[in-house]
Amino acid sequence: MREISSALLTAQQGSKRIPYVELIFHKEDGSDSIDYSDRRVLIKQHEEHLNEYATIILRNDDHAVQDIKGWWVEMLLGDKFFTEGAYGAKTITGLEGHKIGRLWVKSQMDLSSTGIKNYSSKKMIVLELDDKKLEETPCLLPGYNMLAPYHYVKIDEGFTPSWMIGYCVQQINFGMEYSEEDDGFINSFIYAVFIINEKSYQTGKYESLKDVVERQLSYTKCYLRKKPSLTETASGMYKVVYPTDNDPINETYYSYQQPYFYEFVYTKNVVIPNKILSYCNYNYELETWDDLIVGVAEDQESIDAYGEVPFMFWAPEVTTQGEADFVAEAYLRRQKIASRGGRLIISLDHRVELFDRVKVFDAR
Repeated sequence: MREISSALLTAQQGSKRIPYVELIFHKEDGSDSIDYSDRRVLIKQHEEHLNEYATIILRNDDHAVQDIKGWWVEMLLGDKFFTEGAYGAKTITGLEGHKIGRLWVKSQMDLSSTGIKNYSSKKMIVLELDDKKLEETPCLLPGYNMLAPYHYVKIDEGFTPSWMIGYCVQQINFGMEYSEEDDGFINSFIYAVFIINEKSYQTGKYESLKDVVERQLSYTKCYLRKKPSLTETASGMYKVVYPTDNDPINETYYSYQQPYFYEFVYTKNVVIPNKILSYCNYNYELETWDDLIVGVAEDQESIDAYGEVPFMFWAPEVTTQGEADFVAEAYLRRQKIASRGGRLIISLDHRVELFDRVKVFDAR
């Protein structure tokens, strides 16, 4: 959970909040920047695992907004502090906020309309932003011999999943931050062999950096949380997080007291698939599965409710029974997490980050 000052916490829990937003766009080569904070009409930002995107609408009645396709922004979201005088007059006494992960302007649209409710502007610029650099960048790692046209490489140097994740994100100028707690696998499992673009011989399709990162994570119970950059010369940071059902509750929201929630929906689905088989211990030298090891993980509650729905996947780099069972459990855990979902509508809470745990008390 993001740490904020007591002053910002008090401000965000007030009934008359005054939002503070900074929108400073930077040219990719660092040669220019523009502050469009005072042109803000609307911001709609989405944060998902390895997928972040946003829509920003700017006033443009003076036709002065420049072409900023390809520029990046680290939006700063916060609150202004104020004292209230006679007749509701407010005197600003300070402000504070936090940055969110970097996004790049991928599309810029000119909009002319009769206006948006509560805004008199008739000319606006609509910006679509995202961060797909991991997905867009093919995995052509420097230092490894990836010859065209296959770009196939077999690495047998021995490394952990966390090392390969860090190596991949470095290719797009991101850094890595590792938490003190992990799942006991991401920093300890050692690959004997790892192959990139293994299927390029048959399909002519190549892996992206995101494909390789997701392969590393798929064996683990960890996820990545995006963070803003520490300096303008870096693109940002990723932090390895290990959410569990035993994690402490980060914040509680109520229907009857502060901090309030406006709407709450919670959905639980049948876990499908509910029986996971991991096929492990491929012999790369002999190119056989003669010593096949099978890891197993089951969600008995879903099996009892719906019947068995198996799923099999290859984990050829895994060589022991304990590791085979672990990667099967990791896959099943991801299915369990995906089976639970919902919607909680609250006023912006500056502390909440992806994979935080919240609790709801509903007296309605």
